[in-house]
Amino acid sequence: MYRLRLFGGVVLEGPSGRVAGRAVQPRRLALLALLGASRNHGWSREKLIALLWPDTDPAEARRHVSQSVYLLRKTLGDDAITSRGEFLELNASVVWTDVEAFHEAMDAGEFGRAADLYTGAFLDGFYVRGAADFEEWVETEKRQLGDAFAGAVEASAQVLRDEGDHVQAAERWRRLVSHDPYNSRAVAGLMTSLMHAGDPGNAVLVAKEHTERMRRDLGVGVPPEVEELVTGIRESQPSGPGRTVADTSSLGMKGEPVIVPSPARPDSRIRWPAMGAAVVVLVALAAVWGFRRLTIPAAPPPPDSVGVLPFLNLTGDPEFEYVVDGVTDELIANLSRLPNLKVPAQTSSFHFKDRPLDVRSIADSLGVDKILEGSVRGDEQGIVVTAQLIDAESGYHLWTETYERQATDLRSLQAHLMPSLAEALGIVLPAEGPTIRGQSANLASWQDYEKARHWWLKRSQVGTDSALHYFRRAIERDSSYALAWAGLAGAYATGLYWKHVPNTDSIHSARRASVDRAWALDSDLPEVIATRAALLFTDRDVEAAEREVLRAIDLNPNYPDAHQVYAEILHYTKRGAQAVQEAGVAYALDPMSPFRSAFLGNMLNGELRLERAVAQWDYAIALEPNHLGAYGMKTWALMCLGRFDEASAASATIVAGSGVSDRDAQYLYYQRDYEAALALIHRLREDSSAVSYRSIGRGRHRTAGASEPRVGARLAAWSHVELEQWDQAMAEYRLSADDYPGEAKTAMVLAFIYASRGEGERARELLSAPGEIKDPPGFQAQSSTVWAELGEYDKAVDALEKAYAGRKSSVMSSAINPRMDALRGIPRFERFLERIGLPRSDEITALRSPR
Repeated sequence: MYRLRLFGGVVLEGPSGRVAGRAVQPRRLALLALLGASRNHGWSREKLIALLWPDTDPAEARRHVSQSVYLLRKTLGDDAITSRGEFLELNASVVWTDVEAFHEAMDAGEFGRAADLYTGAFLDGFYVRGAADFEEWVETEKRQLGDAFAGAVEASAQVLRDEGDHVQAAERWRRLVSHDPYNSRAVAGLMTSLMHAGDPGNAVLVAKEHTERMRRDLGVGVPPEVEELVTGIRESQPSGPGRTVADTSSLGMKGEPVIVPSPARPDSRIRWPAMGAAVVVLVALAAVWGFRRLTIPAAPPPPDSVGVLPFLNLTGDPEFEYVVDGVTDELIANLSRLPNLKVPAQTSSFHFKDRPLDVRSIADSLGVDKILEGSVRGDEQGIVVTAQLIDAESGYHLWTETYERQATDLRSLQAHLMPSLAEALGIVLPAEGPTIRGQSANLASWQDYEKARHWWLKRSQVGTDSALHYFRRAIERDSSYALAWAGLAGAYATGLYWKHVPNTDSIHSARRASVDRAWALDSDLPEVIATRAALLFTDRDVEAAEREVLRAIDLNPNYPDAHQVYAEILHYTKRGAQAVQEAGVAYALDPMSPFRSAFLGNMLNGELRLERAVAQWDYAIALEPNHLGAYGMKTWALMCLGRFDEASAASATIVAGSGVSDRDAQYLYYQRDYEAALALIHRLREDSSAVSYRSIGRGRHRTAGASEPRVGARLAAWSHVELEQWDQAMAEYRLSADDYPGEAKTAMVLAFIYASRGEGERARELLSAPGEIKDPPGFQAQSSTVWAELGEYDKAVDALEKAYAGRKSSVMSSAINPRMDALRGIPRFERFLERIGLPRSDEITALRSPR
């Protein structure tokens, strides 16, 4: 029998081991996964084509399906996949699947067996390019199976508890804590089982670890259920001969504020699921708001503020979900244009979709004083929309309206809703009425647009691919849809930034054409204006870009994308403090977005406010644990702060998530372990699962293994210089020069080689020709190490000061670069480090491993 494992990835095993060859090409594995997870209901060929070959000619796509089935049958046996008319099914007697076995165990109430079958997230790390609907299906299955696993673990732990097997119950709870380390209820369950098993000391240790994790990662106090258990342990264990009182002093339990859910109020959002499992979520989100208040630059509060929660889809039709989400998205966009009203962005509002939190907690996290929520019910014949405005502090309803509409006329809701809602908020509308964001008359196009925005805002590879697919489809259905054209251009832009799309002339041309088309259709939409400003900035027409983005902000002060583009312009034009301020505005408007948080961290980093930058990246990681870009930036900053152990831990997280990381190679270089750094770089080049720092910084998680020999070339060249391996250093320089011709960092690699092997004049020739080299601040920062190698220490510090004046972040590595050791102890260099807030030389030297 063959075994198909879909938990923790995708593996097909046969009697002789893991199956290889043409049958396990990604789309064929995806087809097997679809059949294996269908609970023996099968899939029609038409549906398989729509999921796996959406953009292929129908006849060609059917041929792909037939060929895939043929190859799979050839490998697994003719009976492995059975046909029932147009439907294909996986024969469970030939191919066993862990997902089907998991479902069977759950149906039978065998929760322990079900939990044991779950060895990781569904199809974890598996991806099929150009199959957006398949990826959407995977995400849905992953979430549902993960929830089922958590329920299975908890149920099995409770069964063991009832049977009196507290030791095994503790092991179950421990697994749930490992699965979700911020789940305070699971921690409380583990503590209780340990106490009943006669191990109160370990129960206290579990509480201590959880408390430290919550404080370190989320910045919150002790969860109340954990505090109560520790208090009970302390009170139940008097000291005496042979007895030890559990030490809880280090937990800091007393005198520390603990945030708990507010009691339910009449007419509050009580339709949420039961609150039992939600305490830790509430604590974390309340801490998020507290953290945000500490990091956002101070600004006067607006006269009014309202958060718009995702409307509930009560139609019973899951396909209608995006239409309902579209209602919410448009409400946010249109409300954000009302004068003197703060409205958090869609990303942050949708963070609370299906979250069991009360109104006041959500309002605190969004930084608003009112919440707008609602629901949509009905069918294709007609729908009823209910909207209500709630005061977050009291929980009382301030305004409620019900609207009856045809499903195809849902967009007209905006024009009817806005005046009434504005009146309830006490806002006087312009005489011409509220500005309604440009809509499509085509319902299907509008729905595709909302799907595209849902995926685009994820800023991931899958998100970008899906967004491009749905933006294009929206345009195909309505070519006059300006917002869809602007969205397509924005998806190209973020795709280029994160390396999700190839950096080719055709992609740039497509982006420009999309901007031009959106501009021709409606040049007064803030979304269109901000998108055009971003393109102008890419073309380095900075003056025009700034003029346009300020117009977008004037039209819609609540549009975070416009503030972020403006922050990038300010950073580029060396107005760093203003860039931080503007990034803070974007973040305040979208506080639950890991992307905004990480971006603010980047701007703080540019101003060498490294401690605050690290805190901001930590918050981004708390929101999105797989945010490798935030981990990468955090690792670098921690190294520059001399916090090598923490940097190593952050880098290890990247490694654990995606393979070998050349962040580790950098860490080894700055620890002066050059041979180990080179060995790791070579492993990176050979390992197809490896991760490159270049890739992490732009969101691209995997290198192409041996096909990318230039990965780590600069660092390898520097390491070879340290080992006086001149030929190898020159070879690595040439690899880097192929990728980065004329750039400062590349030119300075060559200059450093010359200086280190005694060819000072050749090094000086390169140092004297900055006009031919891009990025003058980077040139100055890199040249400082060459001047130091040449023994001209005053010129080395001069170069650092020029680099700091040009772009502060370019000098960060100076404090830890081993080649700056010659300057350590020189008063002028030490004063420079102190002035820019980096550790003193003696601190860095003490933290380095001895070599």
